[in-house]
Amino acid sequence: MRDVSLITLILFDLDVPTTKTASALTCLTKDEVSALEPSACINCARCVEVCPERLIPKNLADAVEHNNEKAFLDMYGMECCECGCCSYICPARRQLTQLIKGMRKIQLANRKK
Repeated sequence: MRDVSLITLILFDLDVPTTKTASALTCLTKDEVSALEPSACINCARCVEVCPERLIPKNLADAVEHNNEKAFLDMYGMECCECGCCSYICPARRQLTQLIKGMRKIQLANRKK
């Protein structure tokens, strides 16, 4: 297991307080990521550079798209903190965080069974 020392908060309202455990805040005036149409990955590795967990979000998303749960787990997909940095930085506008988050929910549900 990896040590998670970065906690990012996503706030949709300015009336919500933060705590001292938050080490980063990303402030956007609107939902910029979901307004853009995704295209094919250009293998630029920007998502890898910004990932606080040092994961490879492109490979994780590919595993999700191919419904390959074993590959997702082998690439430490459950260690993703769902910060959204990979989706924000992706020039191809791929919804990497949303894909990874969906698979993580499926894996967590399977563990509860």
